[in-house]
Amino acid sequence: MDREPPELVALRSALGAQLAAARRVAEVGQQQVGRKTGYSRSSVAHAEAGRQLLTREFWQTVDELLQADGALLAGYERVHAAKQDYERRRREAELAEAYAAARTLRATTTTDLIQDADGVAVAAGSQAAATIAASPLGGLDIDEQERLTRAIASPSRVDAQVIGHIEAILQHCKRLEDTLGPQAVLRIVLGQRQLVHSLLTDCPAPLRPRLLSVHSNMSSSAGFYFFDLDDVNSAMRYCDQARAAAHEAHNTELAVYALCNMSYFASWHGETHAGLDFVAAAQSLVGKTDDVLLRVCVAERAGTAYAVDGQHRECMTEFERAQAGLESSDGQVSPESPAYWYHEGLIASQHSDCLLRLGRLQEAAAKASVGLQVFDNSFVGSLAFCTLRLGTAHLQSGEISEAARVIGDGALLATQSRSARLAKEVRTARAQMQPWRGTRAVQALDQQLVGIGLGV
Repeated sequence: MDREPPELVALRSALGAQLAAARRVAEVGQQQVGRKTGYSRSSVAHAEAGRQLLTREFWQTVDELLQADGALLAGYERVHAAKQDYERRRREAELAEAYAAARTLRATTTTDLIQDADGVAVAAGSQAAATIAASPLGGLDIDEQERLTRAIASPSRVDAQVIGHIEAILQHCKRLEDTLGPQAVLRIVLGQRQLVHSLLTDCPAPLRPRLLSVHSNMSSSAGFYFFDLDDVNSAMRYCDQARAAAHEAHNTELAVYALCNMSYFASWHGETHAGLDFVAAAQSLVGKTDDVLLRVCVAERAGTAYAVDGQHRECMTEFERAQAGLESSDGQVSPESPAYWYHEGLIASQHSDCLLRLGRLQEAAAKASVGLQVFDNSFVGSLAFCTLRLGTAHLQSGEISEAARVIGDGALLATQSRSARLAKEVRTARAQMQPWRGTRAVQALDQQLVGIGLGV
C-alpha cells in the first residue's frame, strides 16, 4: 500500500479541476490566488493539477475568494477524509504484517487463541510473546526478541530486562493512541496483556509485584480504549481487574488511577452514586503518593462526579484544587505517571464539560476557549472533545453559525482519533441543531459531516 489508491488520486484531481474552473469563472489568475492564500503560483498550479492537496486554510480562503458557496471547502473535506481513511488502512496493514511475522517467529509453539472482552481473538501463551517481540512498536533487536521468547517458553526465566521491554512497548502504544486513537493499538495491548498474564504463573517472586503492575497498567489502558469505543461494560471490567492487580502489587498509584477511571466511566454515563463512590476511594488512597499528576487526576474526576450530581460549589472546589496542583508542580512531573497526559488545556476542557452539565454556558465557553489556546495538540482525541465543548456552549447559547463552525472543526479532529465516543458526541451535537437545519451554517455543516463519514 505504498502508492496512493486510484480513488484518492481521482478525488484530489477532481477537486483541483473544480478549483481551476471556479477560478476561470471568477476571472482570477493563479498568481492572485497565491497572493491571497500565501502560496506561490506554482503551488496553486500543483493544486489545480491534483498533485497537492494543500491546507484547509487554503481551501477556505479560495472558497471565499471565488465565491464558491462552500463547494471547494466541502470538496477538500472529502479528499482529506479519504486520505485519512487510506492512512488508517495502511497502518492496519502494517500491523497485520507484524502479526504475520510474529506467527512465523515461533512456528513450533502452540497457536491457541483466546477470546478477549471485545470478542477479538488474541494470541495466547508463547504465541503472544512472538506477537509482541515482532511488533514494530517495541523496537526490540534480535537478541532482545530471543530473550523475550525464551522467557515466554519458561516464565521462571523472566528478569527485569524482559519486563522492561514489555513496559517500553506499552509506552509506545500509549503515545501512539494519543495521536491515532484507540483502534490503532487496542489489539496490541490486549495481546501484551495476555502475554503478561501467562508470565505471572511462574514469575520469580521478587519480580512478581513489578509484573503485576504492568498487568494493571495494561488493563487500565485497555479499559480506557474500550471506553473510547463506547463499550463501558468492558471498560469497567478491565479497570476493575487493573485495580485488583495494583492492590496485589501494593502499587498505590496504579490502584488510584484505576479507581479514577472507573469513577469517570460511571459519571460519563450518569451513574452518579457510583462515580462519587469510586472517586472517594481514590481520594482515600492518593495521600499515600507523591505523584502530582495523579493528585490532579483525582481532583478532576471528583469535580466531574460532583457536576453530574449537580453540586456546583463542590465541583468548582475540586477544579481549583486540580489547577493549583498543576501550577505547584512547575512543570516538574514524572513522564511515567499513569496520569502523564494531564495538562492545563485538558483541565480547562474537563472544567468546561462540567460547566455545561451545570448549565453555566458562558463560563463553559470561556473555559473551552482557554483550553484550546493552551492545549497539547499531541492528544488529538482530547483536543476534539474540547473543541466540541466550545461548539456545544455556542449552540446552547443560540449562536448557531459559530456553533456549526466549531462543531465542524471538532468533527474533523474526531476522524483522526476514530473514537466511537467522539463520533457519538458529534452526532448528538448535530441532532441538537435540528431546529436550525434550514440555515446556511447548518447545511454547510451537514455537507461536511457527510463528506467525512459522520452524517446523521
